[in-house]
Amino acid sequence: MNNDDKSQAPDMPQAGYIPPPVAPGAQYPGAPDANNYNQSQTPPNIPTIPPAPPAVPRPPASKSSMIAIIFAFVVGFALIIGGIVLNHFDKESKKCENAAPSEQSIFKQNFCKESDVYDRISKDAIFSVNIPDFTSCAPSESLHKSNKKAWYDAWVECLNKSWKPPIDAVYPDKDSVDFQGTVVKVVDSLENSGSTCISDGNKTSGIEISGFYCRKEETIYIVAGYTGDIGSDLAVLFHEYAHHIAMRMGFSININLMIFEMYKYWPNQPDSQDAVRKRETRRSELFAETMSYAMLANTPSLKQFLVKPTKGLEPSTHGSIRALQLAYERGVKARTVGDCNAWAWSVDEVDQ
Repeated sequence: MNNDDKSQAPDMPQAGYIPPPVAPGAQYPGAPDANNYNQSQTPPNIPTIPPAPPAVPRPPASKSSMIAIIFAFVVGFALIIGGIVLNHFDKESKKCENAAPSEQSIFKQNFCKESDVYDRISKDAIFSVNIPDFTSCAPSESLHKSNKKAWYDAWVECLNKSWKPPIDAVYPDKDSVDFQGTVVKVVDSLENSGSTCISDGNKTSGIEISGFYCRKEETIYIVAGYTGDIGSDLAVLFHEYAHHIAMRMGFSININLMIFEMYKYWPNQPDSQDAVRKRETRRSELFAETMSYAMLANTPSLKQFLVKPTKGLEPSTHGSIRALQLAYERGVKARTVGDCNAWAWSVDEVDQ
């Protein structure tokens, strides 16, 4: 500090100066707590900030939340894998579609996927044929009561007579298709039928079979022990006759050959060959079931015998009850064979 500074503050205390003690409130008589800063009141007009609430610890994640997270992860992963697989098969199909048919293929067509087989079958002329009305040749109900064997014979004769003209009309080339009728045999039991279609294995299967169609013999077999009222007997007979129609069209043989070629030349299919063949069996049975309802529905006097199914025979071969009920719903509305085309059903409908 220079001399001028000293002259301005001559009485400035030197270092080490200790001020005299001051009694509380002495300097500010009107504010006795002014010097007690730890106890002073909050000055007026200054807003009080409330203390922050204590932190509440987050509860641990519940098991259901963890399950939901894991489930979402699994679903997401499955969708990714599914997309990759679908993309793979889509590329395979395009390769197949763009490739020339194998020279060894008897159909001169590539069957890249299962739907290709049924697209080919669905183009058959039979599907444009109208379901006949059997009024003119249907046997009387009284014959069913008096002589059931004669009643079956009369009905098969009526079916042959009614189906041949419209089917032949859409196949003018007789070398291609010449529709021939079938015959019916009423037997005491499956074991004693004498049919070449019955093996020792299915003789003891335990399944109650009221009727079956033997493709090798082109014959309908009716087991007398399982016949009943006229409605159920008609349903069985019409079902087996529908198998005869499909056989005369060559559907069973041709479809199985197409499936064979599909797996031979394009084996990368989403389902195994065995699974596709089993599905084909269900399609065949669902076609026959739908046709049975359609034949009843298109003859006015037979509509009274339409009954929606409530149980099935064997789901793996004949379809689930839901599939059978779908056959009923489509059959009662059907006007053409194409309306009964179970080969055009989606995989989900056949496998439901």
